[in-house]
Amino acid sequence: MSLLVILSFPGTPEPAVARLTPSRSVEIVPVRFGPGVFTSSSFNTGPASASPKITHSDGLVTTSDQRLVVNIALRKVFDDFLRDGMRDESPANVDRLYAYLKAALPAPAYSEAVKILDSYLTYTSAYNRLLSQRSATSGSPEELPVSAYIDEFDAWVSQLAALRESMLGADVAGTWFGEEQTRHRQAVAALRAGGAMPQPAEDVGKDPLHQVAENLHVLQQAGVMQRAR
Repeated sequence: MSLLVILSFPGTPEPAVARLTPSRSVEIVPVRFGPGVFTSSSFNTGPASASPKITHSDGLVTTSDQRLVVNIALRKVFDDFLRDGMRDESPANVDRLYAYLKAALPAPAYSEAVKILDSYLTYTSAYNRLLSQRSATSGSPEELPVSAYIDEFDAWVSQLAALRESMLGADVAGTWFGEEQTRHRQAVAALRAGGAMPQPAEDVGKDPLHQVAENLHVLQQAGVMQRAR
């Protein structure tokens, strides 16, 4: 059975992971990233985190002392401009985003947003390269046990989490992707145990890896039923 069939899914916020294949290990050194005030209390530091917050019309948030609050809305603004409905990170879209942030934010918050955006652009480029490397190492689809697919899913989840932390820093990665990555690790644990998949509280329709895990669970249970006959 083809990995393309098992792991395919519709359009996603990031380039689609069409198949999971073994890849060379990549040395990734976690770093931290400083600009902005983070929405999770575990990330807030110093007096700025306690400053009253001002919410802008697009969902962007700044503190009363003009610092940027790093939240999901910030990433959504980035994606809305960069993808423009078609995941198109063209130079024109990037320029429009820089101009928008400059007009929408006070100078201190804009400076912080630019640093985060630069890191995010670096991350998306690295993501695409990593995806290309995985696709290049894939051969013809072969019949494999579901456990092999689960191994590859586990490897991709771990590599993607490390890539985000390396490119974005622990704080930004945690704020933007922390809940999603926890959900993925829970899915891996459930697949390893052969038990029921955890049901997330929120809508995960735009999370392609969660759909991959659901597909693997269906195949896993089908194998159990076939062996029981």
